[in-house]
Amino acid sequence: MRLSFRLLSLDLTASPRLSDWLQGLALWGACLLVFGGALSGGFIWDDDHHLTQNPCIIGPESFADIWSSAHARIGPLTISSFYLQHALWGEDPMPYHLVTLLLHALSGCLLWLVLRRLHVAGAWWGALLWSIHPVQVESVAWITERKNVLSMAMMLAAAHCLLPGESHRSRWLAGLLFFAAALLAKISAFVLPPALVVLAWWRHGRLEWRRDVWPLLPHFGLALGLGLLVLWLEKTHVGAEGAAFQAGLLERSLQAARALWFYVGSLVWPLDLKLFYPHRSVAWSEAWPMLALIGLGLVTLVARRRVPRGAFAAAAIYLLALLPVLGFLNVYGMVFSPVSPRWAYVASLPVIAGLLAWPSTRVLRVVMLVLLPTLVLLSWRGSMAYKDLETYWQTALKHHPGCWLAHNGQGMLRVKAGDFEGSIDCFKAALAAEGRAIHA
Repeated sequence: MRLSFRLLSLDLTASPRLSDWLQGLALWGACLLVFGGALSGGFIWDDDHHLTQNPCIIGPESFADIWSSAHARIGPLTISSFYLQHALWGEDPMPYHLVTLLLHALSGCLLWLVLRRLHVAGAWWGALLWSIHPVQVESVAWITERKNVLSMAMMLAAAHCLLPGESHRSRWLAGLLFFAAALLAKISAFVLPPALVVLAWWRHGRLEWRRDVWPLLPHFGLALGLGLLVLWLEKTHVGAEGAAFQAGLLERSLQAARALWFYVGSLVWPLDLKLFYPHRSVAWSEAWPMLALIGLGLVTLVARRRVPRGAFAAAAIYLLALLPVLGFLNVYGMVFSPVSPRWAYVASLPVIAGLLAWPSTRVLRVVMLVLLPTLVLLSWRGSMAYKDLETYWQTALKHHPGCWLAHNGQGMLRVKAGDFEGSIDCFKAALAAEGRAIHA
């Protein structure tokens, strides 16, 4: 089978022009400029589990165990990329950061191409905004989050192949292979098939089974099968069960509504992003996020004929992308923080694309030129938190003094440094903070 080399070009519908190459290079340069500080960062929390102390990488387990053991929950393709890099340059953190940054820049370029294929106004500006937004710092500057950026690059490559254009079997097969790779990097890529169906409805105003759904059935099957496997591994091999996951449906729904507003707010107003967020009690006295969401839904329903179809499409894809981390499913990472900017890495795409539809291109350029310096500064400053583990925990406590995980992490660092008295104080603070979190 011969796959067209045009899949790797800047535009599948025409030969790339010089301006296309320059715009693509500008996106790469922007990512390198904004997140370049992360290249001097070291290994931090959870990098040991994924890389520096992963038995599949340093032994005694083998490469095959990456794909046949519980490590597959993390994303076997991601761990395989760590395995290859470890064989090339050991435990020097800089090359790992560089590859992750380059993958993120690649995703920015692919997003530009996808938005352009969808005829979204201001596609390049949207790709730039997504690429340098402070919400992306955690995914780009933290080596562990290679799974986010690798999955995104593969998912956008798949979308580029599967969106309308030249109808060719090789493109459909390439899209399926890219999508499988995206799922094997991180299961969050499951959103692509339903998102493509939503986009088909947005383009045509209706769905046709043979045109819009039938070609995506293998993609739905892959997403469902691997998704169920990851949920099972999350429960049986990671520990996503017990007292921390005993909330009822009502409490989970209130938490989900709060999370939905949080992620939109972090994209619109990213001035106070944290590494960890406190767990808060969920009660009807704090049900305003749910009530506001219901009110917005009712207003939209009444005025549905005046709401652009693109807004419905963007909202649907946003909800789908966040569904696994809203609290309805047991995700072990939510033990440490109920929300996290890195979980908006995929969900930020439809929000930004939806915002592009409102202003004119000229207004959009003016707004972007005004916002760019602030976004660059926030992202650059945010990436400095990943310099080393001590800086990481200090930054976490600066924004969330009650973070028991950060207190515990500092205690472990004190033990390694031989400061046993200092470590005792840190561990006491961690126990007290954990107790407050349990009773929150």
